[in-house]
Amino acid sequence: MAGLSFQDLFQGQMDYILFFKGLAFILVLAVTCLFRGDTSQRLPWRWFGLFALMQGLAAWLSLVAMNFGDASSLKIISYVLQIISWVFLAEFGRSGIGGVQNRDSGLWLIALLLMLTGLGGLKGWGGIVQASRYTLGLAGGMWAALALFMAGRRLPARERGGSLTAGISLALFSLTIALFPPLSLASPDSLFSQPSFQRLTGLPLDFLQALLAFGMAAGSYGFLPWRQMRESQEARRRSRSIFVLLTTLSIILGLGSVLTLYLGEWAQKNQEKTKAEAHEYASIVVSRLNTEFKRMEDGVTAIAETVGLANTLRYPTDDNLEKTNAVLDRYRSALDASVCYLMDKSGKTIASSNRQDPDSFVGKNYGFRPYFKQANDGNTGRYFAVGVTSKVPGYYVSRPVRALRGKAVAGVAVVKVSLKNVTQELQAAGQKGNSLICLADPRGVVFLGSRPEMLLKSLWPVAEKDRAGLQEQYGKEQFPAIFPEQITDGSKVVYEGRNYLASFAGTIHAGWSVFFFRPVEMVGAYRLTGIAVACILAILALLILGSNFYVKERASATAGRFRAMFDAAPEAIGVIDPDTLKIMEANQSLVTLLRHPQKDLLGLNLSELLNQGFEETQKQLRKITRDEGAAKLEWQVRQGNGHFLDLEVIASRLEQQGHDQVLIFCREAKALPAPPTAIFQESGPFPPVQEPRAPSLLVGSNFKDPHDAIKNILPHLGKNKPDGDGENLESEADLLIKRIRNALNKAEKLRKTSENL
Repeated sequence: MAGLSFQDLFQGQMDYILFFKGLAFILVLAVTCLFRGDTSQRLPWRWFGLFALMQGLAAWLSLVAMNFGDASSLKIISYVLQIISWVFLAEFGRSGIGGVQNRDSGLWLIALLLMLTGLGGLKGWGGIVQASRYTLGLAGGMWAALALFMAGRRLPARERGGSLTAGISLALFSLTIALFPPLSLASPDSLFSQPSFQRLTGLPLDFLQALLAFGMAAGSYGFLPWRQMRESQEARRRSRSIFVLLTTLSIILGLGSVLTLYLGEWAQKNQEKTKAEAHEYASIVVSRLNTEFKRMEDGVTAIAETVGLANTLRYPTDDNLEKTNAVLDRYRSALDASVCYLMDKSGKTIASSNRQDPDSFVGKNYGFRPYFKQANDGNTGRYFAVGVTSKVPGYYVSRPVRALRGKAVAGVAVVKVSLKNVTQELQAAGQKGNSLICLADPRGVVFLGSRPEMLLKSLWPVAEKDRAGLQEQYGKEQFPAIFPEQITDGSKVVYEGRNYLASFAGTIHAGWSVFFFRPVEMVGAYRLTGIAVACILAILALLILGSNFYVKERASATAGRFRAMFDAAPEAIGVIDPDTLKIMEANQSLVTLLRHPQKDLLGLNLSELLNQGFEETQKQLRKITRDEGAAKLEWQVRQGNGHFLDLEVIASRLEQQGHDQVLIFCREAKALPAPPTAIFQESGPFPPVQEPRAPSLLVGSNFKDPHDAIKNILPHLGKNKPDGDGENLESEADLLIKRIRNALNKAEKLRKTSENL
């Protein structure tokens, strides 16, 4: 019993499970986007991302179909998206294995899988869908899982868990595709179908596939190159960002599930209230019909027992017929009936209340009608039919007219009722609960209904053996089926794109029943509202946190490239705080010139290196920041080996993070340096990017173009080669300082922008 309730809980949450599955694959797509621009990757992650995108869209399309009618067109689109996703998955496996092995396996393998899938078309569209689950879903998935395993073997031993997780999750996902097709592609009693899987495990297959998608995302995350540098500051920052994203998504999913469940229960209570009210109206209609029919039966009995009718049937003289017609007129008015008439023993109408109308029944023979036969046999006749003469639907009730002496049947008295008042009551009851109410015969043909378009249609397909009798009764040859199969109490049906739940409101007589259809989409619509809220919040989280992560990644990469250029510049460049005289930045050329280790030089007080006092040096630097110009200085510094060195220094104001700093450009006096652009003119790669030492004005910078920093620094270095002349040095340094200052200002603005995201 506990297992049953567990399954019922999942069954009631299938819409949210499909949303959860789609979001899981979108998360896989987000992880694959982190590999963009990473040339070290051997796996073509773009194909894996496209596979995840198609799977996510297919899951959400199934969610739409569940709430708005499972139309065949939506099914076809969903299957097409899945087939396309499996093609992308197979291409990921083919290209991935080729990239790992450094050889191309050829596109003919994909063509072969597509050809085998096309052979399934010999059995129609269903054959293509079924074949694709094996040729593309299973084979392509296993192929892709093998690529993940092979690529994972190249990772450090401690990082191979990610590749195993991704590969195993993908392999299991591929097996579920092939082994457990939907019920529409499997026989009802098959052990290998999605309903069978749920009965065996208690879990919907879509829920398991969603968990496997999260496994793919987590495993793919392990392939990121910075995951191999766990101890670095950048790796820890990235891990924190991913943790915040996953935690945020988990909270959103949890709150979304609670909100969806609450809205669904609230809508269910309101729907039950509406159902009770509408069902009450339907019960009133049933009671009203029974009362109306009983009144008609009492009226026709009174007509049949009227003194004089038997005499008229025996002696149909003009005088007797006139008296009988007067009786029929009075009863028609009293009963509010359509027609009251009298038939003789043969079924011929000899008197009628509509004798003056164009469609008069007088002289017509209705001996073939069941209501005449029933009354002629001495019973009460009841019959719903379309009039042979009037072509108007009605309810016929008849009673035998006894002879003057004895109990022999001399004729039949009939009352026909159009039931217009009852039809209006049915329509009012249907509008009250936004429901469908109809009176149908035992074969399913609707005789009365709250919707005019339902009249004289069949609730379910009519059996061939019944067609002849129905044609005689209703005067029609075709009775279009409203629903594809026979309706039972509790059946779920779709009418005009809306979902309804069928139930019996009551039975009139001889199998004539009142059916009541209440709408059920209200619960789905409210649940869909909760899902939409969770979806919007999840997408916003992915966009905000993901874009922030992406911007910081670009900023970090650009800062690394800028740091490499800064350190590789042949000119000795540094940044000094004019208040504390601390050295904030120093490139490799300055480190070499001063012969101090870089880690010791950063943060060191400049006055400890100069042979002049702290106050004098501070005064020089503050004057530069105050005048906002470039100045030429001459310093004598103590190198790390204890020797003193004369320097020519060009200093300029530099504003960073709201503080004034001084950018210095140093050169040994009376020395001619090597051509400054030589290192940049080499065809080889830039020197390796050093790990950031500490928060600095260079770390965190970002450029729209990775080569912006080069564009800001290199042109001048390539044009003005110093010749050792002091004036040339000053002019060259002044231009270089200006370019570096502009580049650093731009980097700082971009860093602030990335922090605000």
